[in-house]
Amino acid sequence: MTLAPLDAPGVPVLELRRFMTGPMGTFGEITPAAQAAGARRWRPMYSIELPWRENRRWISCIPVGTYRITLWTSPSKGRCIKVHAVPGRKHILIHAGNRARETTGCILPGNRLGAIGTHWAVLASGSDSSGNDGAFDRLMDWMPDADALLRISVSPMPAMTLPDADPLPGDLA
Repeated sequence: MTLAPLDAPGVPVLELRRFMTGPMGTFGEITPAAQAAGARRWRPMYSIELPWRENRRWISCIPVGTYRITLWTSPSKGRCIKVHAVPGRKHILIHAGNRARETTGCILPGNRLGAIGTHWAVLASGSDSSGNDGAFDRLMDWMPDADALLRISVSPMPAMTLPDADPLPGDLA
């Protein structure tokens, strides 16, 4: 597979703006960098990743930066999006999921922020029984058949309230 250069013109860009990281995970907002002419308005979408732990494999989110992304079929996750050339990391994916403890470094999208039990989470990641599209399905619909780019940055936290929750295992002092 030949990947487009990171500065190739016309390559679609997906923005992930992280606004909070802590023991419960790293939270962000996902948006396309540019809306295609005639496309439906993008509804808010959020992400959860592992907390920032110096890019250590299996326990940290990936570094801020720009990465190539492509459609991929994972043996364990099925259809997903692969994040290429992450320094010091392999097999970083964007796939359905709700809580940081459900990943080993991947990005999990959701339509809303909330909690599952006592854990902060993204909600409506996958489709529900009523046929409503989950955030992951929306991302898969957005993804081109060819390369796209994922640009990860850090932004100030938007005005919102997250529920009280227990830290991830191993985060207790």
